[in-house]
Amino acid sequence: MSACLVVVALSAALPSALAATSPRVEPTVGESNGVGSGSLKTDPGNAVAGRIIFINFCGKCHTMSAAGTSGTLGPNLDQDKVNFTRVVTAVLEGIGGVQAEYKLMRSCSASLGPRCVTFTQLYDVAKFVIVDS
Repeated sequence: MSACLVVVALSAALPSALAATSPRVEPTVGESNGVGSGSLKTDPGNAVAGRIIFINFCGKCHTMSAAGTSGTLGPNLDQDKVNFTRVVTAVLEGIGGVQAEYKLMRSCSASLGPRCVTFTQLYDVAKFVIVDS
């Protein structure tokens, strides 16, 4: 019986002890998509892969000299400086009254159509845009 009391007492005291020794770190989340904007080193994605995706899908609407694109429908990304989170949010939710054009999936197949993007592809594009804009 006394061993049970010790376990109960320790389990009750442990959260308080940890809170006193470990500062709580809240993630920095600037947008509703839950992706924080960290430094270029901490943001996920591969800018090289993102460039190819950007040229094929995003460049029809966006101007960005690093991609060699000159679309005029969306923002000019040579002029508008955006962060990682803003890029992800714009793709997922749309921006400025323009509805999102892409559907985010864990994996895509031909049957899902050309507007399906994976998390990896989205993060690659976001990384490319913030590195090269």
